[in-house]
Amino acid sequence: MLKNRRLWRAGVLAAVLAGPLTAAQGLTVAIARHPPCNLFEAGSAVAFEATVSSERTGDVEIVFAAIRDDGVAVFSKRLQRALEPKVKLALELGSLEPGHYELQVTAPGGFKKSLKFGVVPLIVRPAAQAREGGCRFGMKVWQSGDIWWDRSLTWDAGEAMQACGLMGLQWTRAALTDQTMGTRELATRYPFNVVSKVECFPEACFDDARFGPLEGYKATEKGKSWSKSTLPQEAPYKAWLRQQVAAAPAEQTVFEIWNEPWQWSKTMPAEDFAALCKWAVSVIKEVRPNAVVGPNICGDINAYDQAVIAAGGLDRMDMVAIHPYAAGTPEEKGFRQRIRNYHDLLKLKLGRDLDLYATEYGWSTAPQGERVVSEVEQARLTVRESLMLYAEGVKTLIPHTLGQRQQNPREREDYFGFFRLNNEPKPAIVAFATCARLLDGSRFVGDLWLGPGIGAMLFEREGQRTLALWTEKEAREVVLDVGVPGVTAVGLTGRSGTLRAASDGLHVKVGPDVTYLAGVGQSLEQRATPPDAPLNPDLWTARAGAHTMPKLGAAPVVDGKLEEWGGVPGAELANPKLDDLKATWRLAWDERAFYLAVDVADSAVVNTNALGSAALGDAVVLQLGTRPERQVSKPDLYDFEITVAPTSATGQPVFLLKNAVMKTLVNPGASDASGIKWAVAREAKHWTVEAAIPFAALRAAPPKPGQKMAFSLMVFDRDRTDRDEWKPWWKRIETYDKKGRTCQMPYLVFGE
Repeated sequence: MLKNRRLWRAGVLAAVLAGPLTAAQGLTVAIARHPPCNLFEAGSAVAFEATVSSERTGDVEIVFAAIRDDGVAVFSKRLQRALEPKVKLALELGSLEPGHYELQVTAPGGFKKSLKFGVVPLIVRPAAQAREGGCRFGMKVWQSGDIWWDRSLTWDAGEAMQACGLMGLQWTRAALTDQTMGTRELATRYPFNVVSKVECFPEACFDDARFGPLEGYKATEKGKSWSKSTLPQEAPYKAWLRQQVAAAPAEQTVFEIWNEPWQWSKTMPAEDFAALCKWAVSVIKEVRPNAVVGPNICGDINAYDQAVIAAGGLDRMDMVAIHPYAAGTPEEKGFRQRIRNYHDLLKLKLGRDLDLYATEYGWSTAPQGERVVSEVEQARLTVRESLMLYAEGVKTLIPHTLGQRQQNPREREDYFGFFRLNNEPKPAIVAFATCARLLDGSRFVGDLWLGPGIGAMLFEREGQRTLALWTEKEAREVVLDVGVPGVTAVGLTGRSGTLRAASDGLHVKVGPDVTYLAGVGQSLEQRATPPDAPLNPDLWTARAGAHTMPKLGAAPVVDGKLEEWGGVPGAELANPKLDDLKATWRLAWDERAFYLAVDVADSAVVNTNALGSAALGDAVVLQLGTRPERQVSKPDLYDFEITVAPTSATGQPVFLLKNAVMKTLVNPGASDASGIKWAVAREAKHWTVEAAIPFAALRAAPPKPGQKMAFSLMVFDRDRTDRDEWKPWWKRIETYDKKGRTCQMPYLVFGE
């Protein structure tokens, strides 16, 4: 049993479950917490010691019940006895299956309290073995300090770290510098590999020549952390950092620079952060030539990351530390697509790729507020995102975090913890440990296609193959040929059983809880899509239809006159239908370019905007996703937007092409290197747009018949300038809702 292992401190950790039954009876029931963190080794006896205290005598019935995470009662004990000042009771639950449980205590008068506990298999190994075996799962350390808002609670970070170590979660992230549970303590007292966070600096490094005296900065910049938001003096900072790196244990070689510097963008511009990165990596590499070093930046297609890259912040780096949080599900947010797009951004900007280390991610279980989930949902989402990160080669999976304050029920930042503040386990820690036990150190073989809405990832470790299955929402039955007569099915929190195949295959009920099929046959490897193959754009997202465009035998003359488009069927925009606006559009292609023609009938042609805001008046806007399998909920690396306006603030028509990583291309002329050609013809209450956009301008190879892009075409309408007639909504007709998710845009099929 865990309590007999030398890793655990001796002694009983009291967790008071109950207050008074009623003021008159003064009944109290306390349960001694089983170290570590109410976790029991699978196969051992589960037992608790209860203490019943009372201020008066009399008969009372106390009921103890243990409920499994699927709602099944696995233990019940009913005590009918006379109250005494203090009575100790042994609760022997016996040997329970792996999983997450709740021990409930009830008594007359509405008394009901509970504690959470888990049953888990142990993984006892040194940090080096986990590191050398390619293991990636871990948990971010957290300390609470004084819990002044609830003196009944005591958070023991060491106990939680020991529990994580025995569950095989042997990566963590901690501050490099001296502090409680820093890199040195974690690496020497616990079996952990540490991503050492290089953040902050002492007062002696503050640059008062640039920011003024430190005391003055503190007075004028209240609420800002000067040691996180300012650039220190270079020489003193390097000298100080050199000492810190030299003092770290030699086997700890992964260093993360800063934490979410974009949060401090008003006083830590990307250019300053890039300078800090250059200083830090030079010192770390000098002291530890074998170090893996990288900054914590967004890891997404955004302006801050691109500015850091442009300023040279990644020039000597080995990795980027990312925090892939999201509101919603990982399927909805397209985690795998985002990671692949970010790798492509790095190659585009740096000419080389970098590894990614996830040092924070997760969901809050705050009882109230927005962007929060239940504890069960936290477990589901964490495991599913972890599978995606693992499949995309992310080197560490370190969720946020061991525990949290649990002070304000409306504050989401208080409830990300995987343990409660009394050190009891949430379902997420048991589910995360189950995933690690089954898959950590595995080779990701690839994805299986079992139909839309069903995730199916195949892993292999030492000849054992495991298939992870789940859905985003509703449960479904799956029938599949697993290549063997039977498999071991393991649930989200570790409970397992044997499944036998029927004549038509193995029948499995799959839902939002990940189900693991351990022992599937080798034949599944031949059916799996390899990890380096394109992702399936139809796996989680239903597209809003499709449009097939013909291939032209001869390119049209781009002059705004559309007579030569007669052979291309036109489609009318009528969503929503506006009385004073109609538009007919046509799309076509050849080996070189993509062609657009739009005929607009409008009661008043109005656009008085500057070039950059041309879409805030009469305009045609075409959105193109050149790689639908890489689209996410918002425009990303392979999404382009073309805007053509019949007039503008200058009185002249406007053409713009923009993308998340390219500079906006405005009004390309005939001699423009892009090769784009465009024209606008305008009459009273009528105007046309014609354009030819080479595929090279969209960073796309010439397509073949049958290939797909994604598209959305909109015509915006404004009829007056004396007031904002667009509030509360913009007047437009469109093929797809402009406020919809980018990854749901209709397909654009290249026809014959």
